[in-house]
Amino acid sequence: MTNENLNHIQLSLTPLMVQQAGVELMIFKPDVLLPEILKSFSLEDGDIIMTGTPKGVGAYAQGDKFIGQVFSGGQCVIEKLWLALWLLLRG
Repeated sequence: MTNENLNHIQLSLTPLMVQQAGVELMIFKPDVLLPEILKSFSLEDGDIIMTGTPKGVGAYAQGDKFIGQVFSGGQCVIEKLWLALWLLLRG
């Protein structure tokens, strides 16, 4: 899927939507990121690539449910749910 096909990406920390933005706001677009990632890692169906934490996500707790969605032409083309299994503690 090319950048032109993607409208926006959305992240919910159930039950609240915490992020929604167009791909055009990304510094490194998906068609640039994927070839670079594939130089070092293999990817499988269902893998999630998270490139940072823009404004909105905030705090979360172990066991919280995330839902990531990718939209193209106004339709959700990918949706993935995952649980926060651990927390990153900052010192």
